[in-house]
Amino acid sequence: VEISIQDKEQVYAKAKASEVLRSFFDANKPKSFSQVHKGTSRESSDQYCIGNLSASTGNYRVYLYLKVTGNNVSIQEIRLDKQ
Repeated sequence: VEISIQDKEQVYAKAKASEVLRSFFDANKPKSFSQVHKGTSRESSDQYCIGNLSASTGNYRVYLYLKVTGNNVSIQEIRLDKQ
C-alpha cells in the first residue's frame, strides 16, 4: 500500500500500513468526512475517491485509489494532504 501523508510518501506491507494509519488517526482525531468525488479508472475497473477530512488538528484532502481484481477490492494508495 502506498501511503502519502504531508508529502512523506512510502510503500508499506499491509500490517505496517495499518499501523501507520492508526498512528495518524490517533494523532489527528477524525471529526467528519465528506466525499467530494468518486469514479472509475479509464484503463481498468479500479476505483478512486476524493474527500475532505475534518480532524482535531485541521482539515485534510483525502485521496483513495482502490485496485479491483474480480470480486476483490484492495487499497492501492492513500494520500492525506493538509489543507
